[in-house]
Amino acid sequence: MAFHVDCFHSFLMTSRELLSSDHQCHVDVDLLHLVGLGAVQVPNQRRAEVPLGWQARPGPSNLIWDADSSQNKLYGGFTLDWVCGGQWSQMIDFLASIAYIFKQNNVQATVYCNGALEPERFDLWKKEQIDKKAKIDLVFNHLRKKGTSPPRHLWVIPTGFDVTLRLALKGIPFLMGVSLEDHRKELVTACFEKQFTGILSDDAEIALLQPPRYFSIRDMKLVGHNGLATTEIVMDEVAKALDVNPNRFCMIAVLLGNHILSGEHLGEFHRKLVPDLQSKKEDKSMPNSERLILSIVKYVRSVPKIDDFERIAEDVFGSKKDPRKKQLLESFQYYSVKFPVPGHRVNKKKPKLKVKKHVPIPVLGSQHSPMVNGSEEDENDIVVRIALDLVQLDINEALAEATGSRVKDSKPAEKKQQQQQQQSADHRKLVEEEGLSIVQAVASGLELEAAEDGGVTIINQLNCDYCD
Repeated sequence: MAFHVDCFHSFLMTSRELLSSDHQCHVDVDLLHLVGLGAVQVPNQRRAEVPLGWQARPGPSNLIWDADSSQNKLYGGFTLDWVCGGQWSQMIDFLASIAYIFKQNNVQATVYCNGALEPERFDLWKKEQIDKKAKIDLVFNHLRKKGTSPPRHLWVIPTGFDVTLRLALKGIPFLMGVSLEDHRKELVTACFEKQFTGILSDDAEIALLQPPRYFSIRDMKLVGHNGLATTEIVMDEVAKALDVNPNRFCMIAVLLGNHILSGEHLGEFHRKLVPDLQSKKEDKSMPNSERLILSIVKYVRSVPKIDDFERIAEDVFGSKKDPRKKQLLESFQYYSVKFPVPGHRVNKKKPKLKVKKHVPIPVLGSQHSPMVNGSEEDENDIVVRIALDLVQLDINEALAEATGSRVKDSKPAEKKQQQQQQQSADHRKLVEEEGLSIVQAVASGLELEAAEDGGVTIINQLNCDYCD
């Protein structure tokens, strides 16, 4: 079974008890009231261009609605008759009612359709078409045997919906955008550059790209006559719950499998992390996808440097010179992109050192006499003389003479650092010399973390079959 990064979104939605035990990863919000505040805070420190506490300009709130991952919501849900070709008028009425609610509450929603060709995703598109064809065969079998409407899990979007949706949005007060090259990256880029409040989507890749705010379109529903409730997934709280740095979400997306480095290429690595994936029986208490995600998170947490591709390639593929290492690097560059934010300018001018003239400057440790008032010296000569005097000056001796005591030796700190280095060396001996790699340590249940000196520290050695 080949896994894909899309399973991470299902993990976020189904593992609420695991993620939200001590952290508020899932927040129930009302899009028409909470978002109406118009404040956007970007606490993510992965993007160097994004200052902490950055806020959007005041005014009506703006939302991006991802049409590519929410076709069932835009169509009107599963209640409409979709087997007989679709119901055009009912879809128009549903979109018009949603647009009216947004307009009454001063919320502007822009529906972004996928107009990008994306040739690198052709293999995924082929798999989607094969799965859709298999669903259609099950639909016809259901109609022949029972003659009733098919269940929800067999729902298939009507043919030509992408084209008819754009035509329908022209007559409805919905703003519409179309991506041209890369749909997911263009959505997140537009969210930052055009100062949108957040994105309504059901795509794991968009969540891992970390927009300002991410709202789940799967949980969106009408509440009463004037309410639109959904769930906000706070990625920073998800990072705290998983105990992983948000900067390493990109590596999680890489190792789960994606359109560049597919799940088939990572199948051997996945079976190393979770040996039970080879068995056909799946544990009902914890699905295989959830177990794999937790194991990958544990591995990513234990890697000292996520840009050490030779070490990661050796762990994943078994060799540093594996040809799939290029795909590993390309997928890492794809998900570790930085999105610029307008209005944040970096001052690149270096401050100039201003030296006042005709001011006596005392010279320490030199045989030269002090400067006389009115004498003019060249600024470069003054800087050179001060530098030479600082070289001749012993700071420790000066402090000892001034205070009457010597500088205290930092032996306790050095001793503690030596103990940590020795402990890290012992752990590396266990992990490397005795044949226990990071992948095997993760698979055996060890809790690892990256050490300061580039090694690996073992936190917990319970349930370890390799440590006997």
